[in-house]
Amino acid sequence: MGKRIKRLQYALADMAESSRQAGFESIFYWAHFLSSGFSLKFLGWDILGEYYEQKSIARKFERLHKKGYIKKLGDKGNVLWRFLKKNRFAYLSKTLSLKAERFDAEWDKRWRLVIYDVPDKLDHKRDRLREYLVSLGFGKIQHSCWVSPYDFAPQIYDFCQGQKISDCVCLYEGGFYSGKNTDRLVRNAWPLHSLRDEYESLIASAQADMRDLETEDVSKNEYYARYCVLFEKFKGLLEKDPFLPKKFAETHRLRSSTEAALMRLFQQFTPKPALKP
Repeated sequence: MGKRIKRLQYALADMAESSRQAGFESIFYWAHFLSSGFSLKFLGWDILGEYYEQKSIARKFERLHKKGYIKKLGDKGNVLWRFLKKNRFAYLSKTLSLKAERFDAEWDKRWRLVIYDVPDKLDHKRDRLREYLVSLGFGKIQHSCWVSPYDFAPQIYDFCQGQKISDCVCLYEGGFYSGKNTDRLVRNAWPLHSLRDEYESLIASAQADMRDLETEDVSKNEYYARYCVLFEKFKGLLEKDPFLPKKFAETHRLRSSTEAALMRLFQQFTPKPALKP
């Protein structure tokens, strides 16, 4: 019985840490937009105080600095931090950052086709490969055939080497698929209509929350908890979004509109920085 209780305690502790990390993650994502520089005092309000001590926040800042997500500035003996907007996706996940980087670069008008034939006895590795391709934004053409407009060859090679399935995977690159309309290929490979509806629904939810919270008498913590639910949904949409070139989808506009709607919601309870670099 004692071991079961301990396992339950550990599980509850993990859940609590996961919740705290989600809250911390959402705050730092938007910190890239709020100002050119601010001190730790900027994040020392009641919300974070429930989850972290000031020393813990300082350690996290230092780790972010070492990873290159933020810059450290000096201001009359105070430590200021500047968040880099271009790195906000990298803070959430590596594969999301890769998709965003490819989207920001000019598309070379070439397509990449991954075809694999992994034996049934290695079906767990086949599932991992499929999950990895989805995380990179690949679209499904057929059961073992996936396509992307972006070059992820180095990442796929390293992944297959690590899984020891390189001899089961082929990567082809070309400018056009003969016999099939490219726009139709895009529509079939990616559920863009569903993604669009989810973005629009999230924008509507953020706008509704802003209207409700302006009239309701709620605590800052409750306000923030409602915001965190929307942020987690937004992060999930970013992970599902293939970040296709603009000519094939309007999701980039919806992605930006959703980001702006959540940013306005976040700013409703976020104090403005008192210090400038």
